[in-house]
Amino acid sequence: MPPPGMWALGVLGLALSCRGAGAFVMHVASSCSLAANGSEQGFDFTLAFNKQPLVCYEPSARFFYPCHWGLLHGVTTVLASVLNDSSWVQRAEARRQACSDLAPHYWAQTAQRRTPPQLRVVPTPLTNVPDAVLLTCHVWGFYPPEVSVQWLHGGDVVASGDTAKLLPAGDWTYQTQVALRTTTKTGDTYTCSVQHASLEQPLRESWSPGLSREMTVMVAVAGTVLAVGLVVLAASVFIYCRQPRAEGPLGADPAPGPAPGPAPHPTPGPGAFLMQMASSCPLAANGSVMGFDFTLSFNKNPLVCYDPDTQRFVACNWGLLQRQAVQLAAQLNNGSAWVQRIEARRQACRDLALRYWDWTALRRSEPLGGLGVGPWCGGIAGECCLGCYAGLLQSVLHGAVAWRIAEECCKGHCMEVVQSLLHGVVA
Repeated sequence: MPPPGMWALGVLGLALSCRGAGAFVMHVASSCSLAANGSEQGFDFTLAFNKQPLVCYEPSARFFYPCHWGLLHGVTTVLASVLNDSSWVQRAEARRQACSDLAPHYWAQTAQRRTPPQLRVVPTPLTNVPDAVLLTCHVWGFYPPEVSVQWLHGGDVVASGDTAKLLPAGDWTYQTQVALRTTTKTGDTYTCSVQHASLEQPLRESWSPGLSREMTVMVAVAGTVLAVGLVVLAASVFIYCRQPRAEGPLGADPAPGPAPGPAPHPTPGPGAFLMQMASSCPLAANGSVMGFDFTLSFNKNPLVCYDPDTQRFVACNWGLLQRQAVQLAAQLNNGSAWVQRIEARRQACRDLALRYWDWTALRRSEPLGGLGVGPWCGGIAGECCLGCYAGLLQSVLHGAVAWRIAEECCKGHCMEVVQSLLHGVVA
């Protein structure tokens, strides 16, 4: 059953609402005012009707008393008596205690906080005076409001913001600005220095004038001359390198060099790097596929590996490139077609491995017989096709389908294998 105080409030609201045609509002408000040092000054608890106080609470005596002396004074007297005989006194005291507990925390997070300022220097050229500029130092977002703003030129104070006006920003922070009007020349440096309680060192931002018009023209001319000189130098070096080389001393032929042949494969220098993708599927003794490995390596150091069980890429480098490996694995897993590519390569590896096993461990090679071209090709047809097939398997596993058949006599057999692979697996 509701307490008597609630019944009284309900009856009062119903009676008051019958007097007018409009709506009514019955509300309860409590507050605790704080002094400038954060100490609690008092506690207020009021029961109001349409913003008109009806019943107030006296915290020192712990009782409610009527605080409306108009037409509703008699009603408020009865209501105060009812509230004093109910649990509303305990509720008001509970609110008073909560206000006392929360006030120090609120004071520490508001009035005692330290918010550092932000700084920006804005130059505005003055058209009526040559080389004159108005420098404005904008400072905002700081608390408490005490701040010192100075303009420095060569270490000397040329302007101060002691008389600058502080403006509240509406979010418990303040802003101000200090302007300096001066005539500048090339090499000058003006610094806006801000000192605040939240800063261990002054916050500073410097401004220097740009090049004058005459200096800008001189720099442009010098740059053009330098560019033309570089072009002439590059053309001279190119022409010199294209000239034919002179013969040896006394017209003798140069010393014989090695016989012409294919150029050796260039080896990576100290600054070269190599990015490699490798995949493999090891086979058991009976020819069954034991697993599948795919690795993305940098200079023979594995970076990212593929887990066929979860079908995801994982980082497998825990050295200096660990962070790059983790980022690369995340990029390959999210929103890319690399998982589908690796799964297709895994299936191709499985199919090719079975055929490769047939041409190696399960093959039957006939002994060589005769010295003619026909018998020789027939005797080594299996070996030739095996080499062709192994090359094709390596090219598929490394991301390319490209092969070369050196032996003309074995081309027929190998092309049959290639055609069967293209129709069965690769296509």
